[in-house]
Amino acid sequence: MDQRAPALAFDEGVVSHPGRWHVMTGCALGLAEAQRRDRAIEDCLACLESVLEVFPREVDPVDDEPGYAVRSLAIAMRKRLTELSGAGR
Repeated sequence: MDQRAPALAFDEGVVSHPGRWHVMTGCALGLAEAQRRDRAIEDCLACLESVLEVFPREVDPVDDEPGYAVRSLAIAMRKRLTELSGAGR
């Protein structure tokens, strides 16, 4: 049985993903319960990549303001965490 997330759907100009809020909640719960401090940045970056998969660049700020805000924040956080980890140098 295929357990992959459903594909993105385009409804009236809004990019929707039935599980996008579940992805964010899953990331939050996983990060809250993570035990390894030495992997904190990598875990955060992995979660941000998951968020960006369900909030793709097609998210329109006019049609989906919350989605656009989430995407913008995820991009900014990924950039800063990458710089912090030294991978951005």
